[in-house]
Amino acid sequence: MSDTRCRIMLVVNFISHPASRVRYLSTIFLIFCTALSAFSQQAVTIEEARKIYAESMDDKATCEAAYLRFASVKNSGNPLLTGYKGAITVAMSKHEKTTKAKISFFNDGKKLIESAVLEDNLNAELRFIRFTIQTNVPAALKYNKNIEADKKFIIDHFSTIKNADIRSRIKKYMLQSKNVTAEEKQKINAL
Repeated sequence: MSDTRCRIMLVVNFISHPASRVRYLSTIFLIFCTALSAFSQQAVTIEEARKIYAESMDDKATCEAAYLRFASVKNSGNPLLTGYKGAITVAMSKHEKTTKAKISFFNDGKKLIESAVLEDNLNAELRFIRFTIQTNVPAALKYNKNIEADKKFIIDHFSTIKNADIRSRIKKYMLQSKNVTAEEKQKINAL
């Protein structure tokens, strides 16, 4: 009997028996679930986090996809990733319908941002994340106590930001912000 014919007979016998079919389908299902789980648990990179944050603030579907993507970021050991996760979580509050959900997302995101800044308070990019959130949330939420300190820190430490893309985004945002004075904008332009 040829090798190919023998294999075909094994497969036919394997699939034709009900118990074999169940094992076969269970194995296929397990492989599929494992692959899906591995895909969804891939680590978010800093570059991806920056891009996601920039794209997700105003669009509900993009924000929800970003929130789900950041679900895999638990205790990453990286305060910057935690800060971006917090910002995306706060952004989710903007797209929720119920007040309870809005407050829940806001508080969860705020905690993440504050813990990230506490862990790495000399990171100008983290301070920028907090600055963008605090300058955009309603004053009634009383999450605005760090605006001036963060703005000063960002301007004073702008040169420490190595990534050209994030430097450009920060500069563009700061120059358009109503929370930055004309004098401060001149200083930023000179950087």
